[in-house]
Amino acid sequence: MTNDTVPRPIDLEDLRWWVNYVKTIMSYQVAQYFETALLYRLFGDNSSEKRELVESIRKYYSVEFDEKIIEEVEKRISAKIEKRHNLPKIVLDEEQIATALVQIQDELKGRTDYYSIYRILVDFCDWPEKMTDFCKRLTRLPIQVALTYPFGEYDEGNPNFSSIYQAIQKGENKSWPDNYQKWQSFTGDPTFVHRMDVATKFLEILRKLEKEYYSDTI
Repeated sequence: MTNDTVPRPIDLEDLRWWVNYVKTIMSYQVAQYFETALLYRLFGDNSSEKRELVESIRKYYSVEFDEKIIEEVEKRISAKIEKRHNLPKIVLDEEQIATALVQIQDELKGRTDYYSIYRILVDFCDWPEKMTDFCKRLTRLPIQVALTYPFGEYDEGNPNFSSIYQAIQKGENKSWPDNYQKWQSFTGDPTFVHRMDVATKFLEILRKLEKEYYSDTI
């Protein structure tokens, strides 16, 4: 019995199925074996459409490889920026931040502790540093449950008189450093220690939510 070494023809629909399947393989290193086999099946077949289909395999992995390189470069650039400013950024949407605020409520002793929240959201989440703008955004968060320490109404006509604005202002001590990273090397009174503790726990909650979110989307 002899082996049949003559390439068997393959119709367009079968070829399309195989090409789509090959593109689900994790790496081109493995996919190229299928690519070679499919090219062999096209020996003597002059159909340009079939050739383009098979050639699309290499192009697919080439684009994916380029995207991975770009992603890695972006990560490295981002890491350098974060290291330079010593402020790692956290990317979360409004709903996730609202969830974190609900989770931190038990650590608060009063609404003045929202200054700790202000510090973390400004330093790590790119929230507005201007207090009135910060409070406006804070009061618009999609929090569907009652907070232990509610924000109160935000008066856009007189933002400085809004209760949350007043509370955060009272929670700040002008002698404290102006960002969380500087707090790490600052020694303050018991009030500062408490604010620092709340800020640290809130930061931990945000990082956990970010990790959970991106691990679910990979």
